[in-house]
Amino acid sequence: MNSLEIHKLADMEDRYWWHIGKKHLITSLIKHHFKNRTDLKVLELGCGTGGMLETLTKFGKVTGFDISPAAVGYCQAKGFDTVRVQDISTLDIAGEQTGYDSILALDVLEHIQDDVLAMRKVRALLADGGLFFVNVPAQSG
Repeated sequence: MNSLEIHKLADMEDRYWWHIGKKHLITSLIKHHFKNRTDLKVLELGCGTGGMLETLTKFGKVTGFDISPAAVGYCQAKGFDTVRVQDISTLDIAGEQTGYDSILALDVLEHIQDDVLAMRKVRALLADGGLFFVNVPAQSG
């Protein structure tokens, strides 16, 4: 994403219906599967400018990865100190914390060249019984 798109995302993530709906859906899914726990360890892949991170903090400790330094800058400006520039495709699992209760890839997986490798890495990062929440855009064809 270029810097203009990142700025637009930061401006729209609290107002645009797609982002609002996604937040409601993820909140409902997490509440359903984790019974309103507030001690979860959550990782969002492709966290963008942090709109979903704010929602996820209700459920516990949140970490975010994004490949864009500008997007990570927005997150850090919002006070998220556990967000870093990181591509799941190049992540060294050996040096990474594991045991995430939930990992999210929302509108992200379709941008990853080797999605199978990425999902293998996600599995290695998840705790036993952890859940991987994914959404991808619908495409007609």
